[in-house]
Parts: sequence; structure tokens; C-alpha cells
Amino acid sequence: MCRFRSQCSFLHLRANSVVGILDTYALYSDIIANPSEYLNGTLPLNTSGGANLCPYEIDSVNPETGESVLGGPVGGACPTPITKAEERDSYLWFDELHPGEQAGRLVAREVVRSVQEGSKWARWLS
Repeated sequence: MCRFRSQCSFLHLRANSVVGILDTYALYSDIIANPSEYLNGTLPLNTSGGANLCPYEIDSVNPETGESVLGGPVGGACPTPITKAEERDSYLWFDELHPGEQAGRLVAREVVRSVQEGSKWARWLS
């Protein structure tokens, strides 16, 4: 039935496994709605900006030449990123795409909590 030894080992382990789903969408929604319960930085709490944002201008067309002009950082350069950890913990987001350090700790805390005692963000399938 098994073609490889690792496949047989996995099939044996899988029979005794439990799968959990952590609803990070609901967790992040709650962080956005109640930032003071989750974020603990020294700057004003921020759930819409980021500690290392670099807004880019949209590509455009040069009206004089008709050539496509690639966008770049607004104002020509990215703003100075926030480097102090205690300040970065005020932000839910690190940049336009990535969660911040505090968000990562919050997700990790809920994963551990869901295994140890249960979390309102986790659902177990078995």
C-alpha cells in the first residue's frame, strides 16, 4: 500500500492526528477594532499604517513624450523606517504587505493558547 517508508510513517501518524484551524481573519479584525487590547508600543496605536511604509506613485504617462513612466517612492525617497522595537509594537503592520512584529507574537500566542487551553480563534477538526 505504501510506496515509500516515509509515506507509511506519515499514514500511521495521521490516524492519531488532530487538525486545528486558527481564524486569523477574525483575530486581525478584532485587533483593528480594539487595538489597545493587543498593541503595546510607545507611539499612538496604528492599525492602518505601517512601521516601514514606502508609498509608491502609480505608473503614469509623460504628457510631453507619451512614454510610460514607472512610479517610484512618493517624494522620491522612502520615509525613514521606525527602528525602535518599542515604537514598532504600536503598529499592526510592518509595511504595505507584511504584519508587524507584535502581530506575529499575537498569532503565535493564540496558536500556543489554542493547544494548551483553547482559544476563541481556534476550531478543532477531528
